[in-house]
Amino acid sequence: MSKTGVYAIIGRGFSAAVNLSTLLLTDFGRRRIDGRQVVLIGQSDLWSDLYPHRMGQAGKLLALPGFMEQPDDAGFLSSEEFERIISTQYARLLGAGLAQPLDRIVQSIRIANSGFEIDAAEGLITEAGMIDVCIGPGIASTRMNVMLPSSLTKELLEPPGRPKRIYSGHSFLNRHQIFNDGVVCIVGGGPVGSLCCERAIASGRASVIWVNLGDFALAFPPGGRFDYLATKSSVGWTPEHANLQIAGGYALSTVELKSRRVALTFTPNGDEQWYLSKQGSLGTLSDATCDSLVLAYGVQNDVDRLFSDFTGYREIISKDLGLTVGLEKFGGSIRILGAAATNHDFFWQLADQRYGNPLRTYIQSLSRQIQLPPDRKNISILLNARLVAEANNYFSEHAKVSGPNWNAALISNVKRCLRRGGVDLSDESFSNICQSRVAEVLSTLPVDAHGIGDVIYSRRALQEFSAAPR
Repeated sequence: MSKTGVYAIIGRGFSAAVNLSTLLLTDFGRRRIDGRQVVLIGQSDLWSDLYPHRMGQAGKLLALPGFMEQPDDAGFLSSEEFERIISTQYARLLGAGLAQPLDRIVQSIRIANSGFEIDAAEGLITEAGMIDVCIGPGIASTRMNVMLPSSLTKELLEPPGRPKRIYSGHSFLNRHQIFNDGVVCIVGGGPVGSLCCERAIASGRASVIWVNLGDFALAFPPGGRFDYLATKSSVGWTPEHANLQIAGGYALSTVELKSRRVALTFTPNGDEQWYLSKQGSLGTLSDATCDSLVLAYGVQNDVDRLFSDFTGYREIISKDLGLTVGLEKFGGSIRILGAAATNHDFFWQLADQRYGNPLRTYIQSLSRQIQLPPDRKNISILLNARLVAEANNYFSEHAKVSGPNWNAALISNVKRCLRRGGVDLSDESFSNICQSRVAEVLSTLPVDAHGIGDVIYSRRALQEFSAAPR
C-alpha cells in the first residue's frame, strides 16, 4: 500500500501510549510511521474515571516501556498515581507535537481506495494509511443468562451518577457513582469483583453477598492485595467482615423486582458449592434480596465490531523471541495490540496452534506443581505493555535500555508468589527458566493475571474466613 493518509492509533489508554512511545524510539517504528501525521483517536484514558484505589501490583510491576517516568515500588501502586504517569507521558508526546488527539469513539474501519476510512458516530474522521488498534480488553460485560425486567435493563445502561438497582462492575467502580445503602449482591469472582466488594464494604453503609460460578482463584491472587477480605488482620476479625458473605459454585437463575428491591434466585453450578461468613458455613444459597445488584463479569472483547470482516487475522511474531505479540490484518497495515489482541479468542487459538500452550516452556515446567488457573485470558498490565513494545522491536533495539531492572523485578515477584503457593524454590527447572529472557517476558502472565498458586491460596484464605470463631 502506498504512503498515504495518517498513522492512526485507536485508543488513548496505556497501551496506546506505550505503542506511540516505542514506535518513536525504534528504527522499526520510524520506518512504519514513515513521515505520516500520527493521530490518537479515542476518549481520554478511563483510569481517571475510576474511584481511587490500590492496584493489585507493586510499582515495579507496573513500569511501562518507553515511558520517561516510572513508578516507585513502595507497596501497591495507587490508581491515581498510575493515571498520573500515563497522563504525564501523553502530555509530553502531545506537547512536543508528536501526535494529534481526536476525542471520538471509532465505530468502524473499512477499506478505501487509498488506504482505510475510520468512521465515528459523528461521521467520517479521517483517512489512514496505517492503523494500530489499542482499545484495551473491551467493554464491560454483563453476559446475562437470565432475563431482566425492562426497567432494570434501562438502569443498567444509564451512565454513572445517581443510585441504581443494577450496575456493571465497571460502572460500580466509577468515581462518580453513588449507590444505595443496604445489601449489595456482587456476582463475579475476578479482580473486578474484588474491587466492587472492597468499595461496598469500605462505604460502611452496605452488607455484601459475593457470589461466583466457580471458586475465587482470580479474586485472591498471591500478591495479597485482597487477602484482608477473607483473612484476619493482626488485630483479628474487623467489623467489616461481619458484613460479608461469600458463595462459590452458584449460578444466578432469576432476577425480579420486589418493590424497590431486587429479588434473586441461585442454582448450584458444578459439583462443589459453599456459602460462608466469618461465623462459618451458612448452608445453601438459594435466594437473596438486595438493594444493589453488581454484575462484575469483567470485559468482553470489542475489536470485531470495528471490521465488517471478522476473519483475516494473522499473528505478529516477535523476531527476537519468536513469541506471539499481537494480531494483524491486511499485511500488517492494521495491527491489533495490547489487551485488544490478548483478550481476543483468535490470539489464543494461534498461540495454542503454534506452541501447544501459550505460556510455552515456562508454564510447562510448573504445571506438575501448580494448577493452571481457569481463565488464562486475564493478562496483566505489564505483560500487555511488554507485548506492545515487543511488536515495535523495542527490546531488541534497546538491549540495555535504561529504566527498571525488568528481569530482577519479575523474577522476584515470581518467587514471592511461588513461596506463598508452597512451591519449593530450589527446584532446578525453576532456576533454569528464570535465567532465560523468554521467562522474563512471560512470567507476568501467570503471576499478575491470576497468580501462580492462587488457586491454592484463595482456598486457604476462604478456609480461614469460614473457620472464624463464632
